Amino acid sequence: MSNIRCICLLLFFLKPEVFAQGLRPFVPPPFIRPDSIEIVRDRWGVPHIYAPTDAEVAYGLAWAQCEDDFKTVQEMHIILCGKNGLYKGIEGAKTDYVVALLGIKEWVARNYPSLPESDKRYLEAFAAGVNRYAQLHPQEILLPKVFPVKPTDILEGFILGMAFLSSMPEALTQILNDDTAPLSDIKAMGSNAFAVHRKRTAEDETFLAINSHQPLDGPFSWYEAHLVSREGLNILGGAFPGACVIGHGVNEHIAWAHTIAYPDNYDIYKLAMHPRRRYHYRVNGKWLRLHVRRVKLSVRLTKWLRIPFWRRAYQSIYGPVLKNKSGYYAFRLPALFCVNPAGQWLRMDKARSWTEFREALSMQQLSSFNVVFASRDTIAFVHNVLIPRRHPAFQWKLTLPGDTLATLWEPPFLPLDSLPILINPKCGYLFNTNNSPFLATHPSENLDPSKYPDYAGFQKKHFNRSHRLQQLLADQNPLTWEDFKRIKYDLQYPPDTIYFVADVRKLFQLDEAKYPHLAEAIRIVKNWNRRGDTANVGASLFALGWERFLQKFGPLYFNEEPYRDVDESWFVEALEYAQNHLLRHFGTLQVPLGRLQRLRRGHRDMPLAGLPDMLVAAYSTPQPDGTLKPWAGDSYIIMVRFGPQG
Repeated sequence: MSNIRCICLLLFFLKPEVFAQGLRPFVPPPFIRPDSIEIVRDRWGVPHIYAPTDAEVAYGLAWAQCEDDFKTVQEMHIILCGKNGLYKGIEGAKTDYVVALLGIKEWVARNYPSLPESDKRYLEAFAAGVNRYAQLHPQEILLPKVFPVKPTDILEGFILGMAFLSSMPEALTQILNDDTAPLSDIKAMGSNAFAVHRKRTAEDETFLAINSHQPLDGPFSWYEAHLVSREGLNILGGAFPGACVIGHGVNEHIAWAHTIAYPDNYDIYKLAMHPRRRYHYRVNGKWLRLHVRRVKLSVRLTKWLRIPFWRRAYQSIYGPVLKNKSGYYAFRLPALFCVNPAGQWLRMDKARSWTEFREALSMQQLSSFNVVFASRDTIAFVHNVLIPRRHPAFQWKLTLPGDTLATLWEPPFLPLDSLPILINPKCGYLFNTNNSPFLATHPSENLDPSKYPDYAGFQKKHFNRSHRLQQLLADQNPLTWEDFKRIKYDLQYPPDTIYFVADVRKLFQLDEAKYPHLAEAIRIVKNWNRRGDTANVGASLFALGWERFLQKFGPLYFNEEPYRDVDESWFVEALEYAQNHLLRHFGTLQVPLGRLQRLRRGHRDMPLAGLPDMLVAAYSTPQPDGTLKPWAGDSYIIMVRFGPQG
């Protein structure tokens, strides 16, 4: 082999960053005047961004996010550009394949021109802020190939995020695992939101608790900012890294909180493939051909070594297609039909009343979020989801026949007014903790589920958090601001039972005589007051046992049935694990939760209260030193009160 040929092959596979060209000179668009934008940081580092126009605020928000966490901002764009394999290796390449399979880039390219010019200008300004920061800080760039960021990239990020938060990973997992069981389970992760009308408060003020339980790090963690423009923005709240709008928060007139909703928000179809003709499937007696394309993926094996390879991606009239050992399956998500979620959130940010806010919701560009709303005189709950008009003859939680147009739904979705909505109930309070939309207020005022179509797949159950909130809110009348804060920071599981994936009462009924090696642990658990405060010893055993239980059982789900019948041995094993863990790492079972569960940020190392599905929620994993590290829980909190002056 010639030396020239060897060098060419070496350059193809190695591609070191020294060969990457620098970023092209970048000039902000003409409607952006950087010297008119002011970013003021408070003592906590939160950016308060002031500018004449909304677009200039977006530019400032991008700059502030990059200043604070350029790495996370870039990571989303690396995924959107299909370059995650170059960044994270094989696992990253799997994400690249999913992004290509979903076809979001093509969807946005078709629909972006139809967006209002003001929205396109806003997206362009945010992208410009990211690009300008990258140009001035090249040493912080992770992968030059993702720059310059385009406004369409920002919109693609919203739609991909909506798909992830609308159970898209569950759809993929179900197909890849060849699991055709009914989709009857509900994840018990999410957020808290509750509002109390001023007629029920002692101070004549309307209260709202915004309390998200997102991850503490990564692309779905919260970034707090305050956006102010002369065009009507004055919103304080949380945005995801790389997102150009506030996702939930408060302005001087209104406030709202999101919690993730869990209707039946995806459908899976078994395709009837031709026995001999490759890639052909039958629909209504006609043979159609899958759209097949080759997706180029690249994987970084070492710092310098990159390996390219190709995989096929399939598309049917039902949606993207995956192949498993049983055949070809398509999946369809309402989230993938969203066009302008950023534009809807921007209008929600600027709304000055319930009427304007509801008008923004009517755009129906958010696929799977509950809303708990508050203003001076209005509290409202909206099960703000996208529900297709499905044929009632099919069982939509089962795998559907992919050989008939009868199972192929198309937009438009059920209109906003056809969804569960509650406004100003007489009892004066509303709440949601990812639980059923039919358990949102006092039992006498809840909506009737029989008035809504079964094919929507609306859930019907309480969680621990909603059950506890119902108890606390019903007991307090009138409610003071101090009462409201105590409810938010409540550390008590419901006293009658704990609503987990199985009948947890079996844990508290274990017999010390039958399991003498666990006698002390059983006594601690039986005497546990079911609280999650940092001084609590029983909470440590429960937290560790719960972690082991899930390792064996699988992810935390709530079943539509009251409980799953789990053998007592499962609880014995979980308690054995918890006991062994504490003895190995701490030498005793008398370990307070605050010593076990630690929140570490930078040089800070603090005890952390809270347990899974408690109002003060904490979801943690064991660390090499024996402590528990929280990865999600009370990630963002705003406590809002509206008095006579707003």
